[in-house]
Amino acid sequence: MRILLDESGQQSETLPLMVGAVACPEPERLDDILNELHAELSAMDRFAGQASFDAFVKDGFHNWQIPFELQVQFISELEKLDGFRLYVCFSRRARLPTLTDDQRCLVLYRALLPDVYLAQKIDSVDLWFEENSTLGRHFKKVAEDSRADAVAKSDEDRVPQVNVRVVSKDEAPSLGIVDFAMAIIGQWLLQPAPRDLAQYKVRNFMAIERDVALIHDFDSGKRSTRLHRDFA
Repeated sequence: MRILLDESGQQSETLPLMVGAVACPEPERLDDILNELHAELSAMDRFAGQASFDAFVKDGFHNWQIPFELQVQFISELEKLDGFRLYVCFSRRARLPTLTDDQRCLVLYRALLPDVYLAQKIDSVDLWFEENSTLGRHFKKVAEDSRADAVAKSDEDRVPQVNVRVVSKDEAPSLGIVDFAMAIIGQWLLQPAPRDLAQYKVRNFMAIERDVALIHDFDSGKRSTRLHRDFA
């Protein structure tokens, strides 16, 4: 099992700060699908010359700021894919308000990962963090400390062993799923009526909802799962 992780990074203080994980039992298969889709969409002439499209051609599905039509296409493809589960933890910066965004990302990882570990019914997992020049040196310790937290909640036998790598976007195309999921969920969380299908941001969330295993609100402590959407 490979678990890919990324953070939403520095953003406007009006937006939730978020970290996300996608658990992939067949990561190579998922990477192949995303590589094929990227090649197909990169060949579309009508977007040529747009800066956002050029960035997409170069970097793939790792930046929400790509042409809107391609966002819609990617969300449509995510709706059809199976074999992955999404986990996110977010904060509106209400709890522990003195933290910087970098510090908060590490705290959010520490809060999210025990739930991710305990959801995996296997002996070991590979944690692949997307490279980050500021946070990367902390990832191994966060992963290990989070595992200790999971053991404290359960027992040693139920918590998988953890192997940590820091990878580039090129090494793991499936990281694009984490990026897009965080953007979709972050926009959905800002909606005043989260089940209003007249709003496209609500429809975007509902397109991926079946694969969203957990949304953890760090500030309130609420956990919204596939079986029980504690906030919706």
